[in-house]
Amino acid sequence: MMRYVLILFAIVFLLSCTKKDIQAYKHYVKKNPCIAVSFNADKQNTNDFYMVKTFDANGILTHLKTQLKDIEGNTYVYDYGITYASNVAKFAGRTTVYRWDFDKPPEAPPPLEFDPPVHPVELEDQRDTRGFSITLDKNTGYATKAHFNDDPLTNLTLQYDKRGFLDSVIVNYHFNSSDGDYFSSNNYDATTDESGNIMSVYLKEEPTNEVLGLRYAYNEANPKKHNQFYEPTNIFVHPLYTVLEVLNWGPFQPDHERNFVEITTTFPFPGIDWDYMITTDYLNHQYDERGNLTGYTFSGQFTKGFDYYYWHFGGQRNQKIVWSCNESKVK
Repeated sequence: MMRYVLILFAIVFLLSCTKKDIQAYKHYVKKNPCIAVSFNADKQNTNDFYMVKTFDANGILTHLKTQLKDIEGNTYVYDYGITYASNVAKFAGRTTVYRWDFDKPPEAPPPLEFDPPVHPVELEDQRDTRGFSITLDKNTGYATKAHFNDDPLTNLTLQYDKRGFLDSVIVNYHFNSSDGDYFSSNNYDATTDESGNIMSVYLKEEPTNEVLGLRYAYNEANPKKHNQFYEPTNIFVHPLYTVLEVLNWGPFQPDHERNFVEITTTFPFPGIDWDYMITTDYLNHQYDERGNLTGYTFSGQFTKGFDYYYWHFGGQRNQKIVWSCNESKVK
């Protein structure tokens, strides 16, 4: 008899843990009844950003596949299953990195609106199967920490002000070499408008004349009833920060139309007082009857200078977003 009591107790304990463990995510869903579930799922261009989310019958996110681009034009394909424990989302799967090479290098740099034929080459030494974890605040559902499972450091810490607006991002790096372990960190200050829309995420440096980071601009006339979902900028702050933008587990999406983004990357050469920048416009916004952004034109630069030509991929992309809306609470 005691054996069956213990088994019953164990089952009840596990069920109660499962219910408790996903409370942070359930809070997020309650605040966001309409969730973008796919973005460019048909991959208009094979090296473009795309995202596909998979949910279980109770509306819990169980799988994410997305392709992200860094400032050099490399792409990172994240393909991960997701489980939850103690307000932590655990990601298991792999990241595959591709470099996009010319099919036939042009003799001269093509114009910005021209995309030369390219093909992917996997960078096998950057294939990553470690997995990572994201800590969610149980009251807001926002991400507060993220780290790779085999790393002793918290790789990413997000801090919010008392209004729940993004305030700062702390990135920690751990380098392992034959000479020993090395650690470094970057601190980014975030600025927001009165609604919490992110205006900039800049690297905090001394001296302060370097303003490396992200800057956004918005259409102030856009009604706040609209639900926006924009693709993330090129990986710059940290890969896991960009993953959080895709997940939208934080105040990353604005309540106004975004019309511009700029990434200031590095000073290209010593003695030159201008920065390498990637600038892009968001045009032709389209909405469904519920006010969800379903499409827009992404127009401008997609990478910084490329190879020995010192030019970048650029042009226009007509982005397509699919939403799932559920007015009822997640079970």
